[in-house]
Amino acid sequence: SNSFVEMVVILGAIFMGLPSPLTVTQILWLHLICDGPPDIILGFEPGEKNIMKERPRNMRKEKILDSSVRFMITSISVFVGIISLIVFSYYYKSSGDLTLARTVMFGTLASVDLIYIFSFKNLRKPLFKIDNFFKNKYLFLGVLYGFTLVFSAIYVPGISKALGMVAIDTLHWFPIIAVGISSIILVEIIKAFFNYKEKHNSNHETAVL
Repeated sequence: SNSFVEMVVILGAIFMGLPSPLTVTQILWLHLICDGPPDIILGFEPGEKNIMKERPRNMRKEKILDSSVRFMITSISVFVGIISLIVFSYYYKSSGDLTLARTVMFGTLASVDLIYIFSFKNLRKPLFKIDNFFKNKYLFLGVLYGFTLVFSAIYVPGISKALGMVAIDTLHWFPIIAVGISSIILVEIIKAFFNYKEKHNSNHETAVL
């Protein structure tokens, strides 16, 4: 969903007649944060307690991305992309400062990935019911690594200048964090819907048998 969000943002800006919300260097820096570390870190998740109680799956028919995951990727990408564009448009038009608007956009897209990754620890359980939530220490180290890159890009003068960004104040972080929290809520709603649907279908099959 991280890469799709960038596509939504860039294409959306073109249709809205806005300048590019991100520069090439900013996109490359985002990939240092969003691509690679989250994927690797989630591979260290401990096994679930009741995994052996689930019914076997037919691996020949199992899809890498089933309908629920495809729907989640699309929904998250469109939602975060649209909300981020609204934030970008607001700061650009209200301040007339493209560098500031791009910095807020960069912070939003980077932070969303580092915030909602916790919901992806388990797609079958709500966030507050995930087993061994704190056991994967690598995840927290990865998130710390990510935010270190975010703050370095925004607040370290040499890096900030090279990336075409400017230091932002505390107030700018409120919409950034709000978008991140909203993305978690959306992921949890989608998870709950498809898990309820799967449970309902399973109960129906059991009743028929």
